[in-house]
Amino acid sequence: MFSYETPDIYERAVGVSEEGYRRAWVRCTRCGFHYSRYGRDPQIIHTIYDHAYRDQAGGFRRESAEATFERIVALPPAESESARRAETILMDLGELTADGVLADARDRPLRMLDVGGGNGIFVYVFRQQAGRNASDWSAAIVDPGAQGQFVERFGIGYFQRRFDDAFAAGLFHLITMNYLLEHVADPRAVLQTAAANLATGGALYIEVPDALAFQRRPPEDDIFNACHLWMFDPPALITLLSEVGLSSLRMRRTKSPRGHYALSVLAGRP
Repeated sequence: MFSYETPDIYERAVGVSEEGYRRAWVRCTRCGFHYSRYGRDPQIIHTIYDHAYRDQAGGFRRESAEATFERIVALPPAESESARRAETILMDLGELTADGVLADARDRPLRMLDVGGGNGIFVYVFRQQAGRNASDWSAAIVDPGAQGQFVERFGIGYFQRRFDDAFAAGLFHLITMNYLLEHVADPRAVLQTAAANLATGGALYIEVPDALAFQRRPPEDDIFNACHLWMFDPPALITLLSEVGLSSLRMRRTKSPRGHYALSVLAGRP
């Protein structure tokens, strides 16, 4: 698909050198799945999430995580991708519950966990969009970076750690993963952890870059950066979900105002 001869800004931030460098996006000829092949240490890119990914010192963020949070949450809902995403999730959850596809959770507050949302934006905006029902939701974030701890002063819980099979914080009615799966070494393991932490009637929301980008965006687009290891299309995502016992309940392919092609799915155990 695409190939690269020099490290990008994310790789340089963790010390990847140009010597012997190689990286390419390839497509499996049997199943059509897109993935990244590279010559670097397979673990080194993951160290970026512990310190540099949301940090100005990393060299690729113009502002701190907290400054980004303050700027984005102040946007009018019509200009906020997070607000539109939250509105869609709340609408889908309401419809699926009303139709009996998802079991109606009787306990309150409903528990929400955002995985990898260390800037705090989505959880905060989600509760805003819930409006008068905001008190129905308690919210928390799990992220390996320390930069998001400021969200605790807004009543949002913060687990500074990786989301793995050792994570134990009770069951959740909604788990969200916005632009996470493309970063992780083992997406199936992350989804298995999510499935194990879902309450009865709970739902998992996933949003990832759409593999359609290979047909619509140039090779130098940031969507193909070195932090992204996989690119999903609907069959690939549905297959992964089924392997951990979850089913796609709603799926959408969209283009964001910034020109990104996105694939989103709300999954659960109907």
